[in-house]
Amino acid sequence: MFLRKKTNKKLKKGIVLSACFLILFSTTACGNNKSEISKTNQEKSANILDVRTADIVGQQQAILRFTTDNKAGSIISIKLEPVNKKYIYTLDAVDKKGLESIMTIDAKTSNVIKKEERSTIDKNNMPGFIDFTPVLDVDKAAKNAKNFTSNKDIDQVLAYTLYNDGNINIYEFTLTDGANENAKTEKVLINAVTGKKIDSAKSNNSNTESSSNKNDKK
Repeated sequence: MFLRKKTNKKLKKGIVLSACFLILFSTTACGNNKSEISKTNQEKSANILDVRTADIVGQQQAILRFTTDNKAGSIISIKLEPVNKKYIYTLDAVDKKGLESIMTIDAKTSNVIKKEERSTIDKNNMPGFIDFTPVLDVDKAAKNAKNFTSNKDIDQVLAYTLYNDGNINIYEFTLTDGANENAKTEKVLINAVTGKKIDSAKSNNSNTESSSNKNDKK
């Protein structure tokens, strides 16, 4: 009888120790899994290029650089995109004399990298100029654009272009899932004033051609 009790005690002790070991192992494993997941998420976040969180000057500052250098001007389009691991603004604009030029600006320093003069605008065939008064800011416009993606993981803003087509201000966003390799991207066009989606087929200027290029095609 005494031997049976002693055996039962050893058995119970062994079960308790085994249970504790399993709990400890499970906790350690879960902790390691969480660490690995956290590490993966951190690595993914580190690979994300998003214009909204990038250390760059804002859209208005880039435009101000053009208008200051030219003492006036009207903007046909403004594009922000990554080039060689840094963000670049490209402005297609017209100065007060009617001369069209393409200005490339370093988005981090706001320094002008290049300025290419095109030709004087044909007053009988004026391009569409952006009316900035009612235009949504980039953050708000990007939130709207994300609602129209086919994949909800595609939620980072890699690049965008703002332009005017048929008296409609349009944002063209290039969105990405943030992955470094095999990244998925999707383009979304929205009305830059209302935030509503625009069918790309309805936009005649989705590639934001300059007026000079259009005239050359005629």
